[in-house]
Amino acid sequence: MIVLKDIYLFLEEALGIDAKVLKPDSDLFEDFGVFGDDLFELIEVFSENYNVNVDDFLWYFHSPEEASSLFGMIFLPPNKRVSRIPITPDMLVHYANQKCWGVEYPTHEIPSRRWDILLSQLLFIVLLIALVTVGVFLLG
Repeated sequence: MIVLKDIYLFLEEALGIDAKVLKPDSDLFEDFGVFGDDLFELIEVFSENYNVNVDDFLWYFHSPEEASSLFGMIFLPPNKRVSRIPITPDMLVHYANQKCWGVEYPTHEIPSRRWDILLSQLLFIVLLIALVTVGVFLLG
């Protein structure tokens, strides 16, 4: 059976957080700044170490994105469309013992297409073409 001390040691090793400062209800994002790629990697290692099925893990309920897009104010990214749910050591103990990610996420809708990212990429391509065109004109 996995106990809180096991998870504290796991978090200390995985994140470098001193186990002495962890509490059962510590919010890994709010209290320690674990988000984005760091959170995703943590969940992967947690899954491997404790043989936990994390297929139902929805990152956007727990973490902001690593970077924001230029159009994120117009087309909200997934994490800004839902209320954040903290991840705590207590939760990890529970899910490690039940061998399954058990957050019951509220009903929600996330668009299948990320317009904020697509438009940012399009803008980058247009700017790149403009720079190449100006460069060719100036050199030619």
